[in-house]
Amino acid sequence: LMPKEMTVIGARPSIGKTALALQVALHAAMNDCPALFVSAEMGKEELSKRAVSMLTGIPFATLRGDAVSDDHGREAIIEARKRLGQAKLLIVDNVRNSMDIFHLASGCAKEKGIRLIVVDYVQLLDFSKNVDNRNLQVGAISRAMKTLAVETGCAVILLSQLNRQSERSGSGKPILADLRDSGSIEQDADVVWLLHRDKDEYRGETKTTVYLQVAKNRNGPTSDPMPIWFHGPTMSFR
Repeated sequence: LMPKEMTVIGARPSIGKTALALQVALHAAMNDCPALFVSAEMGKEELSKRAVSMLTGIPFATLRGDAVSDDHGREAIIEARKRLGQAKLLIVDNVRNSMDIFHLASGCAKEKGIRLIVVDYVQLLDFSKNVDNRNLQVGAISRAMKTLAVETGCAVILLSQLNRQSERSGSGKPILADLRDSGSIEQDADVVWLLHRDKDEYRGETKTTVYLQVAKNRNGPTSDPMPIWFHGPTMSFR
């Protein structure tokens, strides 16, 4: 993830793009790279509990239901929240207009030293009520996020859904053209990561194989799909 560049993470619903982006932001924030995570889909409290689950290994469902009963678990949660506070990870969950996100993130970069900005996800954002065409809206949002990266000097991660055509292909492997609603996302992105799972794989197991492909890399190499483990209970990648 490079300054002034926009990386797009594309996937179908429930593949793990939010989990991966949150884990990247958390890792960055804990390694002296203050991060801003803007979510138009999930609440701040839920995302914070996901981060605590990643840090402690306590299943997210247990944290979500406030079902931690032993002293060791509670101590681990307190320690994780302390580390999370020290990590300089700012989560915002009440902004959907892309220009509001632009101004918010620009201010955070200047005032809080934010160096990584994650926006989840483009299809849930608004640009202007005066633009009715959704493709034009998404294109304008994509350009605004790329401009945000350039003007702030931050690395920007923009999440995007893929269209259903990616599930219908014989291989099940998505391609750049599957980025939903606008070709502008593919054009504006410096890097594109595409995530997918094998269509026939059983998803109820603790560990699931997810494939990550670097489908575009303006300043470097691309890659074939690489297997990574998705750990369901903590909603994290290994």
